[in-house]
Amino acid sequence: MGISYEITDSGTLVWLDVDLPEIEDLSQKEATLAASGRKLNIKNKSQKKLREEYAQHAHGIILRLVGLVFSTLPSPKQIMIPGYSQRLDKTTRKINDDYLFSFKIDRGIFSNIDFQALDRVDPVEALAILSTEEK
Repeated sequence: MGISYEITDSGTLVWLDVDLPEIEDLSQKEATLAASGRKLNIKNKSQKKLREEYAQHAHGIILRLVGLVFSTLPSPKQIMIPGYSQRLDKTTRKINDDYLFSFKIDRGIFSNIDFQALDRVDPVEALAILSTEEK
């Protein structure tokens, strides 16, 4: 994971280009306790569950970065923050940087988050509401 940044428009706009972790970095297995309570069942996660967990993780990273920028820099009014990951191109068999999403977040809109209840904030839903531009 890596981040490139640029501050433009006399400091009122911050660009963050975020290299997100790959979905393969998430745990591919899940464990559940057997009904007897004496055995641990380990199985592969479904592709749907992996995609949902990855979306939560990737959007959570973005939400955290937006919060850090707004809390440490007083001048920015907006943040442009695209996120990308390395993916295998099935036609060329090469690894490419694929942009997964891009958000434009306004400081005023971001301040509407209840920061006392962040444990109940869904990052995917929050960014869908906060963003003025989303892919």
